[in-house]
Amino acid sequence: SRLFREAPDDERLTASLWLDRAASQVDGGLVADPASRARLLARLGAIEQDRGQHGRALPLFERALAGPEGALDPALRAATMCRLASAEHYSGRNDAAVARFEAAIALAETLSGSARMALY
Repeated sequence: SRLFREAPDDERLTASLWLDRAASQVDGGLVADPASRARLLARLGAIEQDRGQHGRALPLFERALAGPEGALDPALRAATMCRLASAEHYSGRNDAAVARFEAAIALAETLSGSARMALY
Protein backbone atom coordinates (compact mmCIF):
# COMPACT_ATOMS: atom_id res chain seq x y z
CA SER A 1 0.00 0.00 0.00
CA ARG A 2 1.01 3.63 -0.43
CA LEU A 3 1.13 4.02 3.34
CA PHE A 4 4.25 1.89 3.70
CA ARG A 5 6.14 2.81 0.56
CA GLU A 6 9.42 4.58 1.04
CA ALA A 7 9.69 8.33 0.89
CA PRO A 8 11.01 9.91 -2.31
CA ASP A 9 14.78 10.42 -2.38
CA ASP A 10 14.43 14.09 -1.45
CA GLU A 11 12.11 13.41 1.48
CA ARG A 12 12.68 11.61 4.77
CA LEU A 13 10.02 9.15 5.94
CA THR A 14 9.03 10.76 9.22
CA ALA A 15 6.24 10.05 11.66
CA SER A 16 4.48 13.16 10.42
CA LEU A 17 4.70 12.01 6.80
CA TRP A 18 3.45 8.54 7.71
CA LEU A 19 0.52 10.00 9.69
CA ASP A 20 -0.31 12.37 6.81
CA ARG A 21 -0.37 9.39 4.44
CA ALA A 22 -2.61 7.44 6.81
CA ALA A 23 -5.09 10.32 7.13
CA SER A 24 -5.03 10.84 3.36
CA GLN A 25 -5.84 7.19 2.73
CA VAL A 26 -8.69 7.27 5.26
CA ASP A 27 -10.07 10.36 3.50
CA GLY A 28 -9.40 8.84 0.07
CA GLY A 29 -11.91 6.06 0.60
CA LEU A 30 -9.66 3.35 2.05
CA VAL A 31 -12.26 2.95 4.79
CA ALA A 32 -15.87 3.06 3.60
CA ASP A 33 -17.58 2.24 6.90
CA PRO A 34 -18.33 5.54 8.73
CA ALA A 35 -17.78 4.02 12.17
CA SER A 36 -14.39 2.58 11.21
CA ARG A 37 -13.43 5.83 9.52
CA ALA A 38 -14.34 7.86 12.62
CA ARG A 39 -12.43 5.48 14.93
CA LEU A 40 -9.33 5.63 12.71
CA LEU A 41 -9.40 9.42 12.54
CA ALA A 42 -9.81 9.61 16.32
CA ARG A 43 -6.87 7.23 16.78
CA LEU A 44 -4.68 9.20 14.37
CA GLY A 45 -5.59 12.37 16.26
CA ALA A 46 -4.66 10.71 19.56
CA ILE A 47 -1.28 9.68 18.13
CA GLU A 48 -0.61 13.24 16.99
CA GLN A 49 -1.68 14.60 20.36
CA ASP A 50 0.48 12.10 22.23
CA ARG A 51 3.40 13.37 20.13
CA GLY A 52 2.61 16.91 21.33
CA GLN A 53 1.29 17.90 17.89
CA HIS A 54 -1.99 19.45 19.08
CA GLY A 55 -2.43 21.59 15.96
CA ARG A 56 -2.12 18.50 13.74
CA ALA A 57 -4.53 16.59 16.01
CA LEU A 58 -7.31 19.19 15.81
CA PRO A 59 -8.58 18.48 12.28
CA LEU A 60 -8.38 14.72 12.81
CA PHE A 61 -10.56 14.90 15.92
CA GLU A 62 -12.93 17.33 14.20
CA ARG A 63 -13.32 15.00 11.21
CA ALA A 64 -13.87 12.00 13.50
CA LEU A 65 -16.66 13.84 15.30
CA ALA A 66 -18.17 15.21 12.07
CA GLY A 67 -19.18 11.76 10.85
CA PRO A 68 -22.78 10.62 10.81
CA GLU A 69 -24.64 10.46 14.11
CA GLY A 70 -23.79 7.20 15.81
CA ALA A 71 -20.54 6.63 13.88
CA LEU A 72 -18.70 6.78 17.21
CA ASP A 73 -20.22 4.99 20.16
CA PRO A 74 -21.07 7.44 22.97
CA ALA A 75 -18.05 6.57 25.15
CA LEU A 76 -15.59 7.02 22.28
CA ARG A 77 -17.40 10.19 21.19
CA ALA A 78 -17.04 11.64 24.70
CA ALA A 79 -13.36 10.63 24.88
CA THR A 80 -12.70 12.15 21.45
CA MET A 81 -14.48 15.34 22.52
CA CYS A 82 -12.20 15.51 25.57
CA ARG A 83 -9.14 15.00 23.39
CA LEU A 84 -10.34 17.68 20.98
CA ALA A 85 -10.98 20.07 23.89
CA SER A 86 -7.47 19.48 25.18
CA ALA A 87 -5.99 20.12 21.72
CA GLU A 88 -8.09 23.29 21.46
CA HIS A 89 -6.76 24.43 24.83
CA TYR A 90 -3.12 23.83 23.85
CA SER A 91 -3.78 25.65 20.58
CA GLY A 92 -5.06 28.74 22.39
CA ARG A 93 -8.73 28.16 21.61
CA ASN A 94 -9.76 28.26 25.26
CA ASP A 95 -13.41 29.28 24.83
CA ALA A 96 -13.95 26.42 22.38
CA ALA A 97 -12.12 24.06 24.75
CA VAL A 98 -14.36 24.94 27.71
CA ALA A 99 -17.53 24.49 25.64
CA ARG A 100 -16.24 21.17 24.27
CA PHE A 101 -15.30 19.89 27.75
CA GLU A 102 -18.76 20.83 29.02
CA ALA A 103 -20.41 18.95 26.14
CA ALA A 104 -18.18 15.92 26.77
CA ILE A 105 -19.08 15.93 30.47
CA ALA A 106 -22.78 16.13 29.63
CA LEU A 107 -22.42 13.15 27.28
CA ALA A 108 -20.34 11.21 29.83
CA GLU A 109 -23.04 11.70 32.44
CA THR A 110 -25.45 9.75 30.21
CA LEU A 111 -23.13 6.73 30.18
CA SER A 112 -23.16 3.98 32.75
CA GLY A 113 -20.78 1.42 34.20
CA SER A 114 -17.25 1.01 32.92
CA ALA A 115 -17.86 3.28 29.91
CA ARG A 116 -18.51 6.19 32.24
CA MET A 117 -15.65 5.33 34.57
CA ALA A 118 -13.16 5.21 31.69
CA LEU A 119 -13.70 8.93 31.11
CA TYR A 120 -12.98 9.94 34.70
